[in-house]
Amino acid sequence: MPAVVLEPAGVVDVAEALRWASSTRLSVVVRCAGSKDGWGRPPRDVDVLLRTTRLDRILAHEADDLTATVEAGARLHDVNRALATRGQFLPFDPPDAHLATIGGVLATNDAGPWRHRHGTSRDRLIGMTVVMPDGLVSSSGGRVVKNVAGYDLGRLMVGSHGSLAVIVSATFKLSPVPPDTRTLRIRANRPTDVSALLDQLRQRQCEPDAFEAHVAHGAADEVVVLVRYGSVTAAIDDACRETRACADLIGAATATASGDDADAWWRAHEAAGAHPDRVQLRLSWKPAAFAQATEFLTRVAGDIAFDWIGRVAVGSGVLSLGGDDVEAQARIIRALRTSDVFGHVVITRAAASLRRLVDVWAPTRGQLALWPALKAACDPHDTLGAGRGPL
Repeated sequence: MPAVVLEPAGVVDVAEALRWASSTRLSVVVRCAGSKDGWGRPPRDVDVLLRTTRLDRILAHEADDLTATVEAGARLHDVNRALATRGQFLPFDPPDAHLATIGGVLATNDAGPWRHRHGTSRDRLIGMTVVMPDGLVSSSGGRVVKNVAGYDLGRLMVGSHGSLAVIVSATFKLSPVPPDTRTLRIRANRPTDVSALLDQLRQRQCEPDAFEAHVAHGAADEVVVLVRYGSVTAAIDDACRETRACADLIGAATATASGDDADAWWRAHEAAGAHPDRVQLRLSWKPAAFAQATEFLTRVAGDIAFDWIGRVAVGSGVLSLGGDDVEAQARIIRALRTSDVFGHVVITRAAASLRRLVDVWAPTRGQLALWPALKAACDPHDTLGAGRGPL
């Protein structure tokens, strides 16, 4: 347990807290909702827990410019409920989106199905205000989409897991709330059919908001694909008709839903990759090699149960591994990390026994050279993170 728990009410309070902690060589961990508490390495001794709960305001909403500035402790759900009154929203849908805060989404660069069309929080970011470990307040970017040239400090902080600075607020480009949405569930016969379906949709200039696949252990001969469209009703009608035609070309069965029924499909899809009693990984792969990645994963998993969900077109998703054989789980993780198909493979949930066998982060060779230099430049006294993050 930390010796001190602080809940700053503004940027000045955060600066004073970090200035004090740095000068007395205390370690600080930043926390808000706690939905990502299990991520990262086990922390070293934590002297100060800095909670951003009180930093929960929407500081500005320029509806005509489709921008908003939000404090880090604001919950994503609450922010989008407020923005919806002007027909706008932040297109982020990470797992546990009802708990996620703006700062947590940025610090982890977590994302969900909307990443297919809207990108991650890094892609929507316009500006950011942070407090450096020595208490210096630093801002980059601005509050409009077109900013002057300069160092993009905000994008550096995205995905740093609170290891470089404390995010206080951020400005984002918003999207209009679509007037209508519809989801198609397509049961493809094999992974290669999923890639063929995506290619067909691109050729027909269909632009779904989400294109997700679910591969389950023992069911590699069937891949369940969810395709979501958001637009005016007439445009969705056309897109769904084209999508069903593409599915027919690969011999795949389709079903269509909207409203609560579609929401239930998406909840089940998210749950497939979030078994509470399983090891969970975030991973990336070559977008053009989905079928190859599926075949490789199926082969190395052997008898270990798994569920793999993700954004096929961008090569990013979540893998859950079952069983209690940590040696076998470690073997799978090492195989994924050394393959030519997969990129980063990060453990987000695992027993301590597995974490002792394989590193949570496993940085690449380039990251091994860059990360220590970044940490030394931004946080020379190692004030932030207590060793949890990648830096």
